[in-house]
Amino acid sequence: MDMVITNIQQQRQVTEQLRREAAIKRITVSKAVEDIMKYITEHEQEDCLLVGFSSQKSNPFREKIIIILIHFFCNVLRSVSFSSISDWKMLF
Repeated sequence: MDMVITNIQQQRQVTEQLRREAAIKRITVSKAVEDIMKYITEHEQEDCLLVGFSSQKSNPFREKIIIILIHFFCNVLRSVSFSSISDWKMLF
């Protein structure tokens, strides 16, 4: 009996969800595309990926200096073989 009641409750929840989804206001794809294109055209001057950044410091995508230095030192360490501690001291 409990299984029947549980099944009925699940079916009611599904029905309620379908009613909520059916009540959502929808627009056609062509209207949605038109709205997106209008928005892009209106905001393209504010898009830093299209017009660039006013300065290198305002670019959040620039490589950080520390990353460049680490990369440089890793390449140096790969290309040099060290036989003693004095060889390490030469680098610094």
